[in-house]
Amino acid sequence: MMAELELIDITKLFGEQYALNGVSVTIAAGEFVSLVGPSGCGKSTLLKIVAGLTAPDDGEVFIRGERATNVEPSSRNVAMVFQNYALYPHLSAQRNIAMPLAMQKLGLLTRWSPRILQRRFAPHAVRQIDEAVLRAADMLRLRPYLDKKPGQLSGGQQQRVALARAIVRQPVAFLLDEPLSNLDAQLRVHLRAELAALHRTLEATILFVTHDQEEAMLLSDRIIVMRDGTVQQIGTPAQIYGQPANLFVAGFIGAPQINLAEVPIRQAGTVRAFGAEAVLEAGIPDAASVTVGVRPEHVLISAPDQSAEKARIERLETNGPTIYVHLSVAGLQRPLVARLEGDQQLPLAKHQIVGVSVRPDRLLLFGKSGRLLAQDPSRRPDARRHA
Repeated sequence: MMAELELIDITKLFGEQYALNGVSVTIAAGEFVSLVGPSGCGKSTLLKIVAGLTAPDDGEVFIRGERATNVEPSSRNVAMVFQNYALYPHLSAQRNIAMPLAMQKLGLLTRWSPRILQRRFAPHAVRQIDEAVLRAADMLRLRPYLDKKPGQLSGGQQQRVALARAIVRQPVAFLLDEPLSNLDAQLRVHLRAELAALHRTLEATILFVTHDQEEAMLLSDRIIVMRDGTVQQIGTPAQIYGQPANLFVAGFIGAPQINLAEVPIRQAGTVRAFGAEAVLEAGIPDAASVTVGVRPEHVLISAPDQSAEKARIERLETNGPTIYVHLSVAGLQRPLVARLEGDQQLPLAKHQIVGVSVRPDRLLLFGKSGRLLAQDPSRRPDARRHA
């Protein structure tokens, strides 16, 4: 599959501070790729470099195989949608959506003239523009609002106008810089669904910056996790969540956060944590301890018995069908959090003593450098018992 966007060793300095440090990314045609990471990690800077709004200090940008590093933004054929909508307040929604095509097809004076004059002096171009605007408006259910100005529209409607303005350009790629962050929770969910439908309908290439990991997980074909101007991991949502490359990715992705504990390495490379035992793969560098992680949904709660680690319930949080159980476990400095869904729920109460356990294959092991370590499933105690 042809690369729609390719970034090679992109570096950007602001003073002596690296905003981006050797970032390389390839995005295929039709992919929806999200950039996530903490504030200041370089997400928006990378997007602006693709758009041509910021020049890199080093590295190359390719769009459909053509070098675009020094190409003007207007000639890159990418469409950027901003967090603050960036609409012309004195123009109707129709004319805001039409503006990219008006800039292409109408002369300097005609594009700003009243529509009656535009139709008189450039009827063919105006007809093409109107047809494109109506197609985009129908995709986003905007036709009833085309005569309204931005100040007369809700935040969600304004954002849809900004998206429609990008659609009419028929760009190589859409660059979306936190387009949903100014909306309330209900509108975010609604616009998220529209964005997913738009991606399917247009088969568009989308590079999406968001601070909301849930949005990234739900919308993306792949996710790029960034930190301090560097790429920490690129992968599918399942890979990022289930096999995080390092401790930072493990802790950043997932809500509630992953449970972590530092535990000693015992004889024959075995590690015991959260009521389960795992064996490190041979060849792992010598170390006294590892950090073990387990996702809250993988913590199993049962009646206290000999086979499970004992824990005391410190707090219960109910969120619809989901219950978050905060548990005090001997030897752990922080509470262990379990997430129970639907029929997993047991009669539970604060201060109750319960058993907790985890399947060994659900444990994630991280070395001193923070990198994910491999396990040897063939040498697990449970594997030997059932061999």
